[in-house]
Amino acid sequence: MFTKIYTKSLVLLKLVLVTALVTLAFAACKKQSPDAAQNNTAVIQAEKPGSALIEADVLKKYIDNGYKTDDGKKVLILHVTLQNGTVPETTIKGAYPFSQEEYLMEKRSDGVAPNGAMVASGAKVDKFLSKYGVDKDTVIVLTSHDLTNQMIYRTFWALKYWGFTNDNLKVLNGANYYFFNQFAKDNNIANIDTYKAAPADIASIKPTTFSVKDLPANNIDLLRAPFGEVLEYVKAGKLKSDASGEVAVFSTIDAKIPVKSNGEVVTYTIYNNNAVDGRIKGATQFAFEPIEQGGYATHWAMYLDAELSKDGKYTITGGKGTFKTPEQIKGFVKGFTENDGKTTNPSSFFANLDKDPNKRLMFHCYTGRTTAPHWFIFREILGYKNAAIYDGSWQEWSSYSVYYPQDAANAPYARVLVGEDDPNTYDNQNTDYIYYNGEKFVLSDGKTEPSLEREEIKNFLDKWDVTKYTDFATLGVESYYEDEEVTFYPLSNGNIDTLYIGDGKEINKEDKEYKGM
Repeated sequence: MFTKIYTKSLVLLKLVLVTALVTLAFAACKKQSPDAAQNNTAVIQAEKPGSALIEADVLKKYIDNGYKTDDGKKVLILHVTLQNGTVPETTIKGAYPFSQEEYLMEKRSDGVAPNGAMVASGAKVDKFLSKYGVDKDTVIVLTSHDLTNQMIYRTFWALKYWGFTNDNLKVLNGANYYFFNQFAKDNNIANIDTYKAAPADIASIKPTTFSVKDLPANNIDLLRAPFGEVLEYVKAGKLKSDASGEVAVFSTIDAKIPVKSNGEVVTYTIYNNNAVDGRIKGATQFAFEPIEQGGYATHWAMYLDAELSKDGKYTITGGKGTFKTPEQIKGFVKGFTENDGKTTNPSSFFANLDKDPNKRLMFHCYTGRTTAPHWFIFREILGYKNAAIYDGSWQEWSSYSVYYPQDAANAPYARVLVGEDDPNTYDNQNTDYIYYNGEKFVLSDGKTEPSLEREEIKNFLDKWDVTKYTDFATLGVESYYEDEEVTFYPLSNGNIDTLYIGDGKEINKEDKEYKGM
């Protein structure tokens, strides 16, 4: 009797457990709906350095397979065009022309003011996916004439942002340059020219209904740093130029403008045509290679195993054109780090990064395009997974200033300067810088105090003005047009909504809420 009761109880217990497991499994399936699944960033956090690359021999095998991977997935090769959209005459056979500017960029606003070079919305990206026939079993391979085309990396970043993983998004190591040259030579591929053809016709592709909402991961907050996030960190004092702060911001624009104090050059900064020149407070300015006219170059072509032209354009003139090793890259990458708070010296910052490999890193250039190769190297080659692009970059940052050019359209080379200036060449400028001491702006030479009226828009400036969060800021009223003065005035830029009270992160919010076409 006891045995029978025990057996029935055991059966009932098993039924209860099975029911519970089924319920949990069903709940788990519900949790993995497209919307919820997009919140899973663990997939890309686990990606290994180098996994974003596809080697030439693997791509050749896929082409020979009829543009199929070994497990039968469709291979879509995109020849990413230059920023001007120029379509190549020839490329890898079967590759389709693709314009990053056309499909993956859009004029959008993080809440403060619109910017024309932001990441595209989900609806716009979905139109690309449909037009190019992308589905869940498509592997996208990005290539171009060679790896000096920064649009390859901006394309990669935008698609990663929307949820592609390294399993279905690749960059051809060495691009076409390596594929048709050193790779063919090393492997004795006599018929390599048969793999070359005019770009394939997009009209031949059968459209799909695939959407970014169907992708397995959502990398929106991880890979894109909106203006509000950057300003929030800067205000909290979380940045240090040697990358030892809680977060790190890297300016990857060439540092060519001498900044002086009492007539002595104390650092170099970027050159731009907006109201503020300088450096985001606490940011590290990349400084790879000294240049003849003064300052430092930071071109991404230096990441390549290649011989480069000496004309400042960094054209590949020899070598393989593939990526250098992580050890080689770490050997030459340097950035300006603070010496005594008033001057900077180029030095390595990797020791501080390696103390915390998961530290939040943010990269900016002038618009968010040319910093993409640097972001790619740090995240996909060196393995710093928490790396983002500051979308909008210096074009946005410098526009949110206490001073803005009144007629910038007619003075595109206007720079805000203080002190003596040589109107014939910016290399000889005496650009004593301004800093904010907590109460007012002070000229670095300590002899004069610039007049900056702020009271009339004080409420807005207290929250959004970047002038007081910019190191080595140079402000003034000089133009590169001879004898022509450009008027700068307290911020009343018509693009700025002075009533905005949000957090400057609107694009990220909008994209996370996207439900599909």
